[in-house]
Amino acid sequence: LGQAPRIEPEPQPSLEYRSPESKAMVGPLGMHVLLLLLVIMLGPGAEAGEEAKRCDSVGDRQCTASQMLLQVGQRSGSRVVEPLSESAAWHAGPFGDCEKLSCRRMPRQAREVTCRSLLDGSRLDAADCEGKPKPCSTKICNCKAMPCKEAEKCDRRGKGNMKDRDYMADFYREEDEEEGEEEEEDEQEEEEDEQEEEECTGEMEEEYEWVGCYAKVAGDEPKKPDEADVRDYECMEAVDEGHKPCHSGLPFYRYHSDDLTPTDCCSFCTRQGLDLCGIVDGTECRCSATPLNRAVWGESVRPGLALPKVPNGGEVDGRCPVRVWRYGGFYEDGAIPEYLLEENADDTRYVDSIAQRMRISEAMEEDGPVPDESAALGEEASEETVGVQTTLPPGWERASDSSLRG
Repeated sequence: LGQAPRIEPEPQPSLEYRSPESKAMVGPLGMHVLLLLLVIMLGPGAEAGEEAKRCDSVGDRQCTASQMLLQVGQRSGSRVVEPLSESAAWHAGPFGDCEKLSCRRMPRQAREVTCRSLLDGSRLDAADCEGKPKPCSTKICNCKAMPCKEAEKCDRRGKGNMKDRDYMADFYREEDEEEGEEEEEDEQEEEEDEQEEEECTGEMEEEYEWVGCYAKVAGDEPKKPDEADVRDYECMEAVDEGHKPCHSGLPFYRYHSDDLTPTDCCSFCTRQGLDLCGIVDGTECRCSATPLNRAVWGESVRPGLALPKVPNGGEVDGRCPVRVWRYGGFYEDGAIPEYLLEENADDTRYVDSIAQRMRISEAMEEDGPVPDESAALGEEASEETVGVQTTLPPGWERASDSSLRG
């Protein structure tokens, strides 16, 4: 995911003229050719712009994949991107203890920030996440409000390493030079903290990135508007072994609208903690999650629910029956940042039920799981889909996820 590749212009060959007369003829001719090219380019461009406007309603089923790329590229808060198999995002682990590393610096909590693959959560080079929203690796904390570790004991003048020493005037004089050096080091560290805060992203507005156009699985049709509880359980019992993905790889939620936009659908999914959103036939919103979103899946995605790794293009006539976007921000503790969520207990039980292939009740959530061998999953994933399934603890037993490997 990220910025479109930069295309370097090819070097132009130099022209040699046989005579001044031929050079004089080429000048006007070149202008005519240039004008002709501009007319050719502007014509389809204007038409594509009109097509993008028509696609903006999202209810138009004739919108092609190329038109949708144009639409999303123009939409505020969205970017044109590559498929999930080539995508990456910044991931932040949990904050550690509050620590006062220096007598003159504010106490801080630190956490690890790494670049991760959306395909499998593996660690990547920082360069793969260049230009993407990056979470802060530290934040200021209050030693009066929480336990605080102090690297040094500080005296009333703010100097360190004073725990076992007498407070004597001659000692202070001897330490003046060292104190000056410590002040310079502290100032430099404070500048580094400020620079890091400027480069990182705190709470950010929602942003969505285009993933691609997918074909519908045979028999997968949107529900009628009057049928719908948005929490659809069809995919809970989906067969994992050797079958096409349930609901075309978007197994969570189904809601209908004749005036559905990508922002409406993706905002709904994000608030439920799901970082993939898709619109089917222009009228039905569905959700899913990437393997990096381990608050939903745990260690891996159920193969019967996984979105194909690479967009498979839609229909032969250019229509795009299943259009998919993803949440474009960073992740915290294997999940969408908490400040973006609006899920309730019913939503949590619903998502866990689909992900774990067992109906989770309120009583089970309070009392713990009932052993059920039929709920154990161990099938191998299809190579065409994202993730490999293993037997996982139920969602209510899983940590939010501070255990990304690598």
